[in-house]
Amino acid sequence: MVLYRATLSLASLSLFLRFGNARHTWIDSLSDNAYSIYLVHYPFVIWSQYLLLGASMPAAIKALIVFGVALGLSWAPSVLLRTIPGVRAVL
Repeated sequence: MVLYRATLSLASLSLFLRFGNARHTWIDSLSDNAYSIYLVHYPFVIWSQYLLLGASMPAAIKALIVFGVALGLSWAPSVLLRTIPGVRAVL
């Protein structure tokens, strides 16, 4: 079992090192805007939860919808905020 775990750990590490170097523009944008997304996401989460309050669907589906809506709606203002020169230095 120990040999299996060590082999699996080394294999996953080697796969990550081999394929983890790829650059994606959307991941770079998410990384650049992560802090400002954190700062502006709260109202989008609260209002999307409120709008889904009466919907009769499983909680996991509601959580995925709230996550998608909050991420999308907070990412856009974050990108726009970072275009302002003074704000870009802070965020």
